[in-house]
Amino acid sequence: HHLERHIRFVDTSPAAIARHFAISVRKLHQVFESAPLTYGQTVMRVRVLACADDLRAERGRVTLTHLAAKWGFSDLSHLHRAFRHHLGQTPREVLTQLDATEAAWERAG
Repeated sequence: HHLERHIRFVDTSPAAIARHFAISVRKLHQVFESAPLTYGQTVMRVRVLACADDLRAERGRVTLTHLAAKWGFSDLSHLHRAFRHHLGQTPREVLTQLDATEAAWERAG
């Protein structure tokens, strides 16, 4: 939960997060041993999900380059790879799916 609330505003390195919770970096990684994702994968997934939420909310009012920089992706190819890995879709496919869902609601409503 700490990551989700503070992902844009705090250092998410293992050392910084361990220091925040007064545990060792080793202990931080041990906490994630039984989880489906490692600590690093969890941070990336939280960033991808937050970026996807922004992408949906902004709907073309900001560029993908802006969103990539905002959420800490090194470039557009990094953003695309992360989306594909964690969401199974590119950013454009996320928007296309949103458009299709909204169109279906309009037809039904």
